[in-house]
Amino acid sequence: MNSVEFIYKTMFIVYLIIQIQFNQIELVVSSSIFCICSLLIIGNRNYISKNLFNILFLLIFIVLLGISVGLINDSSFYDKLRDILHFTKPIILIMAGYLFSLKINDNKFILKTILIVAFIISIKHLITLASLNLKVIDIGQIRQNGGDASFIELFALILLIFRKRFNLLNVISSNKINNIFIIVILTSSLFYFSRTMILGFFTFYVSILGYTKFSKKAIKYSSITAITLIILYIILSSIKLDPTSSPAQSLLFKIRNAPSEVFESPKKYSPNNHKEIYEHWRAYEASNALNQMSGNPMNYLIGKGFGSLIDLKFMAPIGGLNGLRYIPHLHNGYIYIFFKTGCLGLLIYLLVLYSLYKKVYDNFKDKHKVIYSRIISGFALYFFFTTLIITGIYNLKEASVIFLGIFLYFAHKSSTNKKIYYDI
Repeated sequence: MNSVEFIYKTMFIVYLIIQIQFNQIELVVSSSIFCICSLLIIGNRNYISKNLFNILFLLIFIVLLGISVGLINDSSFYDKLRDILHFTKPIILIMAGYLFSLKINDNKFILKTILIVAFIISIKHLITLASLNLKVIDIGQIRQNGGDASFIELFALILLIFRKRFNLLNVISSNKINNIFIIVILTSSLFYFSRTMILGFFTFYVSILGYTKFSKKAIKYSSITAITLIILYIILSSIKLDPTSSPAQSLLFKIRNAPSEVFESPKKYSPNNHKEIYEHWRAYEASNALNQMSGNPMNYLIGKGFGSLIDLKFMAPIGGLNGLRYIPHLHNGYIYIFFKTGCLGLLIYLLVLYSLYKKVYDNFKDKHKVIYSRIISGFALYFFFTTLIITGIYNLKEASVIFLGIFLYFAHKSSTNKKIYYDI
């Protein structure tokens, strides 16, 4: 290992830990920009694939649209700058992930680093939970102290499960160590009590198996899954659940309440009855955002621009000293993008997801190389669903787009058409 390669690998390890352990957007973005600049300066292998270029171009267009419309609204410079930071974060992190993979040029090292970091975070999470002095197991307390989700643990679990099916993921030779990693990471993942992680796991799982292609087999399994979920939801709806009685009931209550939380805004509410509003919080804030857009047809076409704020109609105890009435972003990413950039921005965002999803149809002579494209397609479906609940690509607390950038390079590297790229 030469000195330059050592620098690349050390930078990647430190960078990954910073992105996973710290969710302050200023630190995440500034460290990413620093790494991108350093990677571009050191060495001479600087290029991006055509596929990455197209994705970044579309995401940058959304940013430019939001900035342009924001110039004509009366919001503060700080609010505009904050939105610019939110919407450029995925662009910067995807680029960082891609460039690290390009410069290091060692797929096994990258994957092994992801697995080891995920394992360490799992151990840390379990130790944190073990140190809690809880007389009664309280999901709220567990999630508050241990965290509410961990994408890297979810992703590591997928990589470990499929290591034998796809040789390119087999970076841990020992079955014993692999099984230890699975047990520890799985145990840690379960104690996040996260609906998003459950959804993400099954999304990547079926995508890697190739069941997300439109085919008779896909339709068959999709139908069976849909019917099963409907039956389970009906059963859950008929059961009386007390979210305060046990972790299992609390999780089942959260799952049962998920559709109404997202789609059903409370018809009548009192600002003093926080519980009534919070059970439908995502739908409540989205409904207020849509109401603010009415009255001006241009709002529906190009949005209200960066810097625009959503009026909650009361001081919600969600931040600040006395709470917040005006918030800059929403849980529902589709309404969030629509509010800031209108139908135009939303259509472009969907085009980004589609361009990632269609990678599942890539063909390779080596059946093992298809794994990279299927994982990228899995990201598209993961973001498609999570955009509805945690803003998808624009989630401020998640660094999953780094891994998307990594696998975009892996897919380009394994492609038979490697010459399609742009120098930078």
